[in-house]
Amino acid sequence: METRATRTAIVALSVLLIFPGALASVYSVGGSSIGQLEVNWVVPNGTINYSNWASNFTIHVGDSLYFKYNPNYHNVVKVNSTMYALCDSSHYLQVWDTGDTTVFIQEPGMHYFICGAPTHCQKAQAFSILALPAVGPPPPPPGSNPGFISPPASAATDVHVLRGILTLSLAVLFATCL
Repeated sequence: METRATRTAIVALSVLLIFPGALASVYSVGGSSIGQLEVNWVVPNGTINYSNWASNFTIHVGDSLYFKYNPNYHNVVKVNSTMYALCDSSHYLQVWDTGDTTVFIQEPGMHYFICGAPTHCQKAQAFSILALPAVGPPPPPPGSNPGFISPPASAATDVHVLRGILTLSLAVLFATCL
């Protein structure tokens, strides 16, 4: 006999399979999760080693890195491997300077981040992190018609919206079934 709890579990699992992006994670740089909202992107003073921090995580395409910092003193600069090795932010790929930055990982491979303020990178305010391919079903083969039109890349990166939809859906589901 099928119970409400069984039906709820089946529907919840189905939602997760339909929306694999909802499983994406947010990593608070220098911390453990998005729940740690204090300033976390600073010149290391012995309390944080960003390279060691990054080595503790396996991130995937679809995950994001959250940086909280004082924009009067710091920024977040994404650079290539050469500029990373040189601590050179002059040839950057992207720069953020709001003090509250979420970087969405959109492609697999190594990602390099430094602070572009003078001497901060040399003082170890920098790290590299490897992003693995997204977790979830494989994409359809090239030239196939998956039966839907893909959303623009910018829509696919909004993990927070997917999480919100998933959370709301599950809350309504549980309220209805229980």
